[in-house]
Amino acid sequence: MYSHQCLGTNSFPDVDFYHNQSPSRSPSRAHNTNAYQQSPSRVRNTGHGLANSSYAPAPILHSSTTFSAGHTPARSVSPEPWEAATSEFQVPAYRHEMPVFHYESQFSVNSVHDSQRDTGPWVYNPEDERDARGPGKRQASRSSRAAVALHGAGAEGMEDAAGDSSTTRKMKPRTAEQKLRMAESAATRRANDKNHLSIIKGMLPPLAYGQEYNNRTALAGAIARFNEDEETIRALEQECSGLRHRMGEIEQELVSEKDQKGHLITQRDGSLIQCANAEASLENAKAAVAYHIAEHEKTKAALVNREAAYRSLEMAVSNHETGYSHTKARLAHEKAEHQNTKAALANTQAELTNAEAELSCHRADSRTTHATLQRTEEELRALRQRCGTTW
Repeated sequence: MYSHQCLGTNSFPDVDFYHNQSPSRSPSRAHNTNAYQQSPSRVRNTGHGLANSSYAPAPILHSSTTFSAGHTPARSVSPEPWEAATSEFQVPAYRHEMPVFHYESQFSVNSVHDSQRDTGPWVYNPEDERDARGPGKRQASRSSRAAVALHGAGAEGMEDAAGDSSTTRKMKPRTAEQKLRMAESAATRRANDKNHLSIIKGMLPPLAYGQEYNNRTALAGAIARFNEDEETIRALEQECSGLRHRMGEIEQELVSEKDQKGHLITQRDGSLIQCANAEASLENAKAAVAYHIAEHEKTKAALVNREAAYRSLEMAVSNHETGYSHTKARLAHEKAEHQNTKAALANTQAELTNAEAELSCHRADSRTTHATLQRTEEELRALRQRCGTTW
C-alpha cells in the first residue's frame, strides 16, 4: 500500500503510474514522496501555461507525433513527481532543451547525488566533467540516462513519421551562443520554478499531520479562498452600501448646512451691526461711568466731611450724655435725700402726733386732776367749814 493510500488522501490520479516504474529508479530517492522534498517534473507542454499568470509556455520544436500513443514514454522525464501532489498547478515543459541532465532543482533533493545542501545554482557547462555541486565525477543517474534515451526515441519516432529511414538523424553539436542561451534559460527557469513553487505552496491550505498536497486539499484551499473572498466581497459591499448611505446623508447635511449658511451669514451681519451698536453703547456707558465715578469721588469727599462733623457731634452728644448722666445721678441722689427727708418728716409728724396725743392725755389727766383737786378743795373747804370751829 502506498503512502497516499495509507494516509487516506486523494492523490494525483497518475500517482500509481509514477510508483509502478521500473527498478531503474534511483534507490536513494525511491521513497521520497514528501511534497517539500520533490523536484519539479517536466510535464508535457499543454500550450496554456499557468492560469492567469505571465508564465508563458515555450514553443514546441518537435512534432506532436513524439507523444503519440505508440511512443508514450515509459516513465516521467523527472524521477520525482511533485505534480502528483499539486495536480492543479502544472508547470509547462521545455521540450526543446535537455531535461534533468542539464537542470537540477534548487529547492529539493538533488537528482544526481544524495546531498540535500543548497549549494547555489549550477550553470550548464558540457566541457566541465566534474559536478560543481557534489564531490567526485559527474555521474548521470539512470533516470537521466533513461530520459536521454526517451529523447532519442522521440527523435527516431519523428524520423519514422517523416519516412526518412535511409539516414539517422544525429544531434548537432551546440554552438557557444546556444550553450550560453541554454544556461541563461535554465537559470531563468530555475528562478521562475522556485518563485512559482513558493506561490503555489502559499496558495495551498495548511495541512494536518500526515496529509499530502493533492486535488482534494488544493480544491479545499481554493474553496476556502473563494469563501473568504465572497465574505470579503460581501463585507465590502455592506461597507460600500453603508458608505453610500452615509454619503447621501452627508450630502443632505451639506445641502441643509448650505441653506443654514445663508441664514447664518444674515444672522452674522445682523450680529455685526448689533455688535457695532453695542460697542458704541459701551463707549457711551464708559463715559457715563467715568462721569459717575467723578461724582462718586465728590460725594465720597462730602461724606468724609459729613462723617467728621458727625463724629464731632457724636463727641458733643457723648459729652452732653455724660453731663446728663451726672445730673441724673445728682438728681437721683437729691431725690433719695428728699425721700429720706420726707421719711424723717413723716417720722417727725408721727412723733408730733404722738406728742399731741400724749399732751391731750396729759391735759385730760390734768383736767381730771384739777377736777379732783377742786372737789378735794371743796371737800376741804366744806370740811373746814365744819371743822372750822375746832381748828
